[in-house]
Amino acid sequence: MVTVTDFSKDPVFLRARVSELEMALADLRGRLIALARVLPPDYVSLLNGDAAAVEAGAPSWSIFDGWQDTIAIKPSHVEPEMKRLWARLDPAAGDGPTR
Repeated sequence: MVTVTDFSKDPVFLRARVSELEMALADLRGRLIALARVLPPDYVSLLNGDAAAVEAGAPSWSIFDGWQDTIAIKPSHVEPEMKRLWARLDPAAGDGPTR
């Protein structure tokens, strides 16, 4: 049976392992750089912190911050869209159906 300690003294194994770890590190660096390019500037500093500090101090962020959802539809919202719809369906009808 071969254990990890048996390989720890083998230079070929160690070189292969170092090479594998260097490739993984290069991939991780590339991912961090890509992440830093898309993060808002306030959050980039969190990439350098340790895990505990990031979890403790990470601000919550959502694309819906400040979103005011409403179901109230106003005629001023609908009328221009309806005019475009009626014009597309029947250009001869002009502004839409008669009331």
